[in-house]
Amino acid sequence: MDKIDPHAPMGLADAARMFNKNRRTLTAAVQRGVLPGTKIGNMWTVKPADVAYWLNFGNHTGGPKLHYKIKAKQEREQAQEAASE
Repeated sequence: MDKIDPHAPMGLADAARMFNKNRRTLTAAVQRGVLPGTKIGNMWTVKPADVAYWLNFGNHTGGPKLHYKIKAKQEREQAQEAASE
């Protein structure tokens, strides 16, 4: 079996098969912003490491996933501070 790079982006369908989840579940999580993803054209991609983290530590039943929101907020604040200097 080939090793999978946990940081290499893959399509949601592939990620869903890898983690035995429904593609719609991953799509909804990416669209809500609780699972990091990148949209390339009309296709979302995710990193297996992010999906594993979200499944293990995030509330993947529809509740808020604060870790990524907090991290994004901190990054925005740092960027604003750097811009104002």
